[in-house]
Amino acid sequence: MREIMPQQMSGDPDARRHAFGTATISEVAGRRGAWMRTLFLVILLMASCSSKSNDPQPVVIKQIWYTPAWSPDGREIACAITRIDHSNERGSFVSILDAATGEVRREHPLDFPPPFAFSWTPDGAWLLFGASPGIFKLSSHLDSLVQLTSGEAHTHPSFSKARNIVFFSVNDARLGGLYSVTLSGDSLRRWSTQDTHVLWTSAFPDESDSLIGYDAMRSPYRLIVFSPEAIGSALFLGGESHGGGTAHISPDHRFVAYNRNVIIDEIGNLVLLDRSTDSSWGITPLLTSEMSFSPDGRKLVYPILAGKEVGLWILDVQTGEQTRLTDGTQ
Repeated sequence: MREIMPQQMSGDPDARRHAFGTATISEVAGRRGAWMRTLFLVILLMASCSSKSNDPQPVVIKQIWYTPAWSPDGREIACAITRIDHSNERGSFVSILDAATGEVRREHPLDFPPPFAFSWTPDGAWLLFGASPGIFKLSSHLDSLVQLTSGEAHTHPSFSKARNIVFFSVNDARLGGLYSVTLSGDSLRRWSTQDTHVLWTSAFPDESDSLIGYDAMRSPYRLIVFSPEAIGSALFLGGESHGGGTAHISPDHRFVAYNRNVIIDEIGNLVLLDRSTDSSWGITPLLTSEMSFSPDGRKLVYPILAGKEVGLWILDVQTGEQTRLTDGTQ
């Protein structure tokens, strides 16, 4: 485990100005001089008109929102943001938003690509995420970043109340599957084997000892609920996915939200499964990633990653109403 000092990023927006200078020509006697002066003025006028189309346009910063996670008290939403400026320069941030307004309350810049799958510790003190260097925990005040594991394929951490440990996935052909580590970065353990290969798991949001994830031994991956000691006896929920993305279960265990990674078909990409009626319906056909239930289970926050609808959205689970929390420009 190693602690990483918070990075500081500063700098003003590019305010370069383009000025067009003019020059004069000496008066030339005679008709030849007058003709040359007229020709120069025509060229100068054409250049002036052309320069207007090359004037710098207002800077527009695009924002792409990833992996939202509702805080335990329901007041905030953590997410990753990639910002793209007019020069196509990109920066990654961990941001804490007001869950009601979408306003950014605080941010932490990162010097590596956007994280995968945020989750909170039950006390709201730490935010867990996976990134290409490994599994991290970041204090809720964003002033302490600690690396718990090291590995490019370590993703999708989730804190288990029942066991007081962090489960996470390793997406590797030989050593992949379900692992765990303590919140202090100790006692690394592998739970799955080559015969019980599960990925992108998340712990139940209460004292239940169960996990929800995907059986990666089949294609497409099957959505399952299981105990870490009995992965081979997992319960198949009926959902399937063709790629990554953590599934999440609501606090009352009734609803499951998962990402099918199928963009165009009659069902859609992000799906909500009602376990009480064994029915499901598509929330959006657009490209999404991780999602998160509110602590009371009434709402689901999810991102849309491309198109005019890019940003974070809130779904009312009972009514089906969807409202936009953030958009893709700043």
